[in-house]
Amino acid sequence: SGSSDDLNLNAVPDECEPDCNHDGINDNLEIAAAVSADTNNNGVPDNCEETRILYVDDDAPGDPGPGNPIISDPLENGTSEHPYDTIQQAINRAITDYGSDAGEHEVIVVKMRDGTYSGIGNYNIDLAGHPITVRSQNGPSACTIDLQNQNRRGFIFDDTETIGTRVEGLTIRGALVGKPNVGGAIRAVESSPTILNCRIVNNSAYFGGGIAAVRSGIIIRNCFISGNSSNKSAGVYSEDSEIIVQNSTV
Repeated sequence: SGSSDDLNLNAVPDECEPDCNHDGINDNLEIAAAVSADTNNNGVPDNCEETRILYVDDDAPGDPGPGNPIISDPLENGTSEHPYDTIQQAINRAITDYGSDAGEHEVIVVKMRDGTYSGIGNYNIDLAGHPITVRSQNGPSACTIDLQNQNRRGFIFDDTETIGTRVEGLTIRGALVGKPNVGGAIRAVESSPTILNCRIVNNSAYFGGGIAAVRSGIIIRNCFISGNSSNKSAGVYSEDSEIIVQNSTV
């Protein structure tokens, strides 16, 4: 009768659909019209979500073994005062939270403080399919994952990660991945992570010394990819994939 709007034409009155911020526009329309962002691609406008931050810092004041990821602060819990030593520790905590006490509308960010991260827990990093953001505190010039010219990668995405899985503001260097493997700094297989404001430099792999995508869809934005080497596609390797590169240098 026209007494209710149905702007997205799904035969459900708009007032019956989710409107988390109570602005009179249902959530799906807000996202589709770019009125609100949905960076983790979960169908909930970012301005309705809370952010939980888990900190990583291997030389925090309470750490008895600065620079050694094996020797940790006995009180480490991911807080600003007692950060985790390694990136994977923080991610594992975030994964546990998603399975237990994470709120329905909650974004989890692993925030890396300034420094160089290497060794156990700081390579072959796996987000296990969760929309977690791994972000430096002050950008790629201040935060580096150093793979130490060994047969190891920075990040491995192979659990159908979506664009809500994000790596932001890191330098990743020193991967040396041998034949027949693909992807030095980052490998994505049947996944679609987002790589933002990163420096991917001086990595090597058989295919795709910097980044390799196989049956994947990756967004690369505001990145610098240089000095990488491989038998094929030194910077970015794509196999049956769709890669969007924006405002970046390869």
